[in-house]
Amino acid sequence: MKTLIILIMSFLASVASAAIAPDGNYAVDKDHANVGFSVSHLGISNVIGRFNIFDGDLVFAANGESSVNFTIDAASVDTNQDRRDKHIRSDDFFAVDSFPTINFVSKSFEYSEAGDPKSITGELDFHGVKKSVTFQVEVVGSGEFPQGTARAGYKATTVLKRSEFGIDTFAGVVGEEITVTVNLEIIKQ
Repeated sequence: MKTLIILIMSFLASVASAAIAPDGNYAVDKDHANVGFSVSHLGISNVIGRFNIFDGDLVFAANGESSVNFTIDAASVDTNQDRRDKHIRSDDFFAVDSFPTINFVSKSFEYSEAGDPKSITGELDFHGVKKSVTFQVEVVGSGEFPQGTARAGYKATTVLKRSEFGIDTFAGVVGEEITVTVNLEIIKQ
């Protein structure tokens, strides 16, 4: 019985110290991912929105040279209100005719003891401004599936100040801080 307990504890320790995703190249499973945001309206409520069109490539190496390259179609903004979405796409906010995409390219990763990303810092190109941004990363889960595909899930969040990206219209009506949340399910290629 003692031997069995030692074997079980050794197995659990090895699982606990292993990174959630095996090293390799990954693609975003767009059917099981979303890019959302929240911003204050009049200081009394929050408007929730999302982007319907996005894509990304990821290279993961536990405690190593990982990378993320992520692109969002700015015109795909969706707050569940057509009139507001048209206004967000206008020159008052996103100016999608001039800046059709939002891009993020990672520069560095911070890892947990297990080798999973804890934070990702990179360059965000939004509304014609390039700025360093750090996303805090939470591991959601992983698995190997019968089709032979390894999958992993992460939640990444950051807070942006819209004026730092040249979007300063309607101050007092629309909040300065925008909370961005990216939920990703990724598939090993």
